[in-house]
Amino acid sequence: MPNKQRTLKAIAELSAPGTFTEGVVNIKIHPSEAGAGIEFRIVSGGKITSIPVEIGNLLEAPNRSVLVSPEDETIRINITEHVLSSLMGLGIDNAIIEVDAIEMPLIDGSSLKYAEAIMKAGIVEQEPERDEIVVDETIIVDDGNTVLMAVPSEKFIVTHYLDHENSQIGKRAATIEITPENYMKRIGPARTFLMADNIPAMVANGEVKNTDANQALVVYEDKLNQTLRFANEFCYHKILDILGDMYLTGKRVRGHIIGIRSGHVQNRELARRLAQIYL
Repeated sequence: MPNKQRTLKAIAELSAPGTFTEGVVNIKIHPSEAGAGIEFRIVSGGKITSIPVEIGNLLEAPNRSVLVSPEDETIRINITEHVLSSLMGLGIDNAIIEVDAIEMPLIDGSSLKYAEAIMKAGIVEQEPERDEIVVDETIIVDDGNTVLMAVPSEKFIVTHYLDHENSQIGKRAATIEITPENYMKRIGPARTFLMADNIPAMVANGEVKNTDANQALVVYEDKLNQTLRFANEFCYHKILDILGDMYLTGKRVRGHIIGIRSGHVQNRELARRLAQIYL
């Protein structure tokens, strides 16, 4: 990965149905000046709300990562992890993510459409050097059942080990160096997965407005609702989420992130610890 900061060459645009809101969500990812970092801008009703991607703006939520406006806690942006993952994976340091809803749509459950839109817009280097979080000590998040750690490494590498009771998922492991090429080939296309038993409650309580099952891999006791894109898709999506959640620090990371049965909760805790130590 180059050491220079990077931004988009032009505006990346895409639209997709929302998951938690009704209707189509329109997104424009703009180039931004060097040193600006990543920022969400919610454009609605003639009002623009800025939400910088910083650990202090993180709000705890189940099964997804949410950022809240530092000036108005009622304004939030949901499902930040997939678009942030694509920016992290493709090496984008500075960008403005403009959206006309309170969520980034799941689309097909992966970040591929975000990544493809960014690649179509193009990527350019900027003059300043990249300001990274360089892991120089082992940092461990361990609750007795799940583990997520960051250890020193000259390259940015992520490892994830899955150990799931459902036989469709089972035990799987993957290790991958984070480069734009690897991101487009393996990580970006990997779709989120959820257990079929959890869906009725999510719909009944009104949390989910869009019930299109093609937004995710739905895991039943004996089958999946869609064919896997590759054998390790479950693990690669976990890695996708790790990248997006590490970018909640507002900085790229250089180190080896290792997860064992971990998820968003552990990702966010590690991001907080990295921010406390290095920012």
